[in-house]
Amino acid sequence: MENVNKGADLSTAKNVLSLTIEDKPYEWGKQYITGKEVKKLGGLPLESELFLTISSPWKDEPIKDDEEVDIARPGIEGFYIKKKLKFIIDGKEFETDRQYILGAEIRKLGNIPMDYEIFLSIHGPFEDELIKDDTRVDLARPGIESFYGCKPNTTNG
Repeated sequence: MENVNKGADLSTAKNVLSLTIEDKPYEWGKQYITGKEVKKLGGLPLESELFLTISSPWKDEPIKDDEEVDIARPGIEGFYIKKKLKFIIDGKEFETDRQYILGAEIRKLGNIPMDYEIFLSIHGPFEDELIKDDTRVDLARPGIESFYGCKPNTTNG
């Protein structure tokens, strides 16, 4: 039988271990912490996808609920969740955990007919951006992207 609570219990020691969750500092009294414990400690939704920040050039690591992380290693462990990215198609709000979306996916989600063009609404004196079916759009830019469909050679509104 595997010992689930391996590692030193530091709860009665003077020094506890430091970690960050969503850039907020926390302390933990054991050498190991599970993904589920991180979510509970940080008040994160239990259904969210948790990541451990890893120094460059390596990629951040996904942490499963039952996976243990040794937080006694040098440095302070940092955890975060992927935020849902919101976007709008013809006035209806959608969300995804993926940073990029294709024009074809926008068309399908928004039920935009094939003979319509798709545009990304741009504020200010600039023209709205035409989105082709094979165009990749970054949804992680500041603000919420708003798309609309219209017949060629017309404008929204």
